[in-house]
Amino acid sequence: LAAAGGGSGGRYAVFNFRIVATAFLWHQVRAMAAILFAIGRRDQPPDFIKFMLDVKRCPVKPVCQIASEEPLILVDCNFPKDLVRLVPTMPTNARNQAVMDALVSSLVAKAALAGFMHAQLSSRLVRTGPCSESTTMISTAAKKRAKKAAGDA
Repeated sequence: LAAAGGGSGGRYAVFNFRIVATAFLWHQVRAMAAILFAIGRRDQPPDFIKFMLDVKRCPVKPVCQIASEEPLILVDCNFPKDLVRLVPTMPTNARNQAVMDALVSSLVAKAALAGFMHAQLSSRLVRTGPCSESTTMISTAAKKRAKKAAGDA
């Protein structure tokens, strides 16, 4: 398990992990991902997997939340070459490439917009306390803009 791109795993980190097996049970990968992240967040001790695999100490299946399926991507299946061989035709491959290009363009635009909105929210007014007694704090950047605007007027 490692942060994608060799990063340290900050708030918006993306992690890659590779699982090689001959078969999987229903939701097994989602359960494995959830447990790995629980250990990484220190919600579970580092030896939790060893505990779960010890049937004397853990005789029943542990109840745990499974990870969302949304970010989990099946990248490859290494079927025996004599059993299955999938080779997309050129038109199919071109269509798949066009669909992926459109998806990437859309996601890049959405990520840029979300980043802009996040930055704008960080520099806006923040209210603290109940509405009737709210105290308004203006960020340093907003104060500078207000002073500049007052000076220009």
